[in-house]
Amino acid sequence: MGKSKYLNFKKTITYFHRIKILIFKVHPSLGIPAKDLEYAVFVLRNVTKETLTKSGRDIMDNQLYLRRLSEIVMEIYAMTAMLGRSSRAYSIGLKNCEHETEMTFLYCKHARLRIDRLAKEIHEHGYATGDEHLQHLAKRVRIYIKNFFDQSFFFILDAHSKRLSNNNTT
Repeated sequence: MGKSKYLNFKKTITYFHRIKILIFKVHPSLGIPAKDLEYAVFVLRNVTKETLTKSGRDIMDNQLYLRRLSEIVMEIYAMTAMLGRSSRAYSIGLKNCEHETEMTFLYCKHARLRIDRLAKEIHEHGYATGDEHLQHLAKRVRIYIKNFFDQSFFFILDAHSKRLSNNNTT
């Protein structure tokens, strides 16, 4: 790792450790899932910046990047909803608040792992994730379908014209 990359990495890690705003907005027992959510938003910020730097205006053409980014956003949304619901339940003392808290801990833990995997896939992007094979296969299928519909269109058109000519002769 080059010195500039190391310093940039160190700066972003230091930046992440300074952000601890969400911990004060939820019930204190939900501190760990709140940190997981903050980490997920931090990862989304960095991955989005990296993706836009790599692709630029061509980001709309790369559906695999966008799919992974959207999955990260969905995970963050679900984590936010679970944190809000369990924090409210714990604060007002609902009947099954411990159950919701445990579910929130479990979901946020697994969501963080999924987000890390998706961020790694975005970072690698290419042969290691199988994206090149998927793109090649998609091109071949698109050509096959185009040829199939072109041939079937002309077959239907030919059959229709024969039927019309048979009707005109009788």
